[in-house]
Amino acid sequence: VIRGWDLEKCAKVANAVGALVVTRHGAITALPHREELNSFLREHEAGIEV
Repeated sequence: VIRGWDLEKCAKVANAVGALVVTRHGAITALPHREELNSFLREHEAGIEV
């Protein structure tokens, strides 16, 4: 699994990225930057950081 992360962390990150991407237009341009993703994870109390 990526960067030595366990499956649960991978799933949480993937779900957070998906939640952000579906609110935007485009494909690659819709992907969040790391800080935005971490902010989203903190806001939703995921208990992880990338």
